[in-house]
Amino acid sequence: MCNSNPPHLFRQHSDRWRCTCGNTAANIGKQIANVPEHSANLWITYDFLEKWQIGGGPSYVGSRFSNNANANRVPGFVRWDSTIAYQITKSIQLRLNAINLTNQLYFDSVGGSKAVPAAGRTFISSASFKF
Repeated sequence: MCNSNPPHLFRQHSDRWRCTCGNTAANIGKQIANVPEHSANLWITYDFLEKWQIGGGPSYVGSRFSNNANANRVPGFVRWDSTIAYQITKSIQLRLNAINLTNQLYFDSVGGSKAVPAAGRTFISSASFKF
């Protein structure tokens, strides 16, 4: 929430965190644009047969508003992702990540009068080399 009164307030929460709110009086106490009130992520991996790893989990993002006046809202979502990896040698690993396994339609970002849909089910392969 942006609770700035007067409308342009700078607040130092600690040495590392500060909040700057530029707002109009009508927006005081409303949710900041594109920032959900609640979000959560759980990721679990399991190593097996010495060289294999699997993992996955959900990411939850609550509903968000497209502007500080809270005029337009996009719904929240739960996205499921997973991974599988194979350790070829001590320094070489192959990995396949799957993002949005259920191919759910959700919005990656919102702002003003637009909402940008996120990519559908996506697979990303990678190789990592340690020196």
